[in-house]
Amino acid sequence: CLLAGPALAQSTAIFPPQTPPKQVQAAEISGSLILDGKLDEGAWRLAAPTSGFFQAQPEQGKPLTFDTQVRVVYNRKFLYVGAFCPDSLGRRGVRVPDLRRDFEYFQNDLFGVSLDPFLDRRNAQAFQTNPFGAQRDVLCFDDAFFDRDWDGFWNVRTSRTDSGWVAELQLPWVTLRYPRADSLTTWGVNFVRIARRLNEQAYWSPVPQAYSVYRMPYAGLLTGLRPPPPSANVRVQPYLLTEYGRQRANRETLAETT
Repeated sequence: CLLAGPALAQSTAIFPPQTPPKQVQAAEISGSLILDGKLDEGAWRLAAPTSGFFQAQPEQGKPLTFDTQVRVVYNRKFLYVGAFCPDSLGRRGVRVPDLRRDFEYFQNDLFGVSLDPFLDRRNAQAFQTNPFGAQRDVLCFDDAFFDRDWDGFWNVRTSRTDSGWVAELQLPWVTLRYPRADSLTTWGVNFVRIARRLNEQAYWSPVPQAYSVYRMPYAGLLTGLRPPPPSANVRVQPYLLTEYGRQRANRETLAETT
């Protein structure tokens, strides 16, 4: 009993951000990708994969049951993030109770990316999905203030295999807020994976159990980016409203309105 207390305190300690920070390099591609959740196009092989996720829950710092592999590529229209989430049970290991937009974070298998384009270590734009392609997005400040009502315009496709599941995120540059850059630039970035069946929550760049993936001082670096100049996010969405009313009494129609 005397030894258990200090051991537990040490395993959940709040440690400083990793120095030097972890890095992943994005690869620029000339063409477009088919968004199908498979990551089998040659363009994906231009980006070096990154892995080595850190277990935050339930046992901070202990080895994970399954690691996650991530690649990042981009063209003039989109930033793409592809992830392979292994699971020995394959499709049978998936846990997805909710397909709503902005689904419950902790109840689903999940993969997500948090971006800090201004590298101010305070703001995060986060995009997350589950194995069936439901979308979840949030704007964060200091890992304390959240705008969960924000619904950015982006796309995702997923696939489930006998060895795990795959997520392919397509993030339009116009959806992202970032500073103008005349040369290659670097953003803050972190990735999260939740394996609900195992109750494991892991981050690519190590974050203490007490914090979340939105704690951007603990983020790594996304290098090799050459985004287009920032532009206004203007979207036109046509729609039609119609109304029909009918008033009846004693089985007779008294009035109709449209």
